Amino acid sequence: MNNILTLSSMEVPRMPSSLATWYHTKHEEIQSNEDEVKKARLRQGLDKEFVQEIYPLVLYSRWSFPHDDVLYQVKIANQGYDANLSPVDQLGHVHTVEVTWPQDGKEHKVGAELSNCHGFHGRIGDKSEHYNQDILQRVPGGARHKSLNDYRSPGGSARLIVLDTICSPLKESARIAQISSLSRQIESLPFRVDSVYLIATPHAGIHAVIERPPKGSSEFSHTRVASP
Repeated sequence: MNNILTLSSMEVPRMPSSLATWYHTKHEEIQSNEDEVKKARLRQGLDKEFVQEIYPLVLYSRWSFPHDDVLYQVKIANQGYDANLSPVDQLGHVHTVEVTWPQDGKEHKVGAELSNCHGFHGRIGDKSEHYNQDILQRVPGGARHKSLNDYRSPGGSARLIVLDTICSPLKESARIAQISSLSRQIESLPFRVDSVYLIATPHAGIHAVIERPPKGSSEFSHTRVASP
């Protein structure tokens, strides 16, 4: 049972700034409770959606719509998308957003369990390089798998692909080179979706790989900001 997150609170429609405020408030509540931190590390139940879906959605929504001119609703279910959004003055126009976070679930679980037992789990040297190389292969592989599905919707659709950069090169130019290479690989895939974004976290920000405004919807023209 989760004592902080509830399905109903996660699915409340919010503007981007309100979604970010809600996320950070819940994150602080989790961080202040050791038992909740341990559950969050394991990403089980609603903690998984909180980290792997809502966190990227917060980054994307604040980056794309800093003026709070859209209404977001996170959807925790298997309906083919993770959130929908509508312009505040055209709520019947629904744009869907789907999040993909490719990762080695078994490796993550082992690391989370070690952190829960010993308080720390890090990757240095060869382990860090191996993790980085695994991610660089896993992201385009996951994107290729998702490109087989049709995510188009009448109001437009977006695919967010999360890249874990925790073990990426320390040198910024090398990190950007890796992201550029991934973007080119992803761009070449036959996605059936309007837009595809690569979210590099915690470093390097958001990158538009494919970006097509929904038909007849100038309301979704994005205004960029440096960080959420």
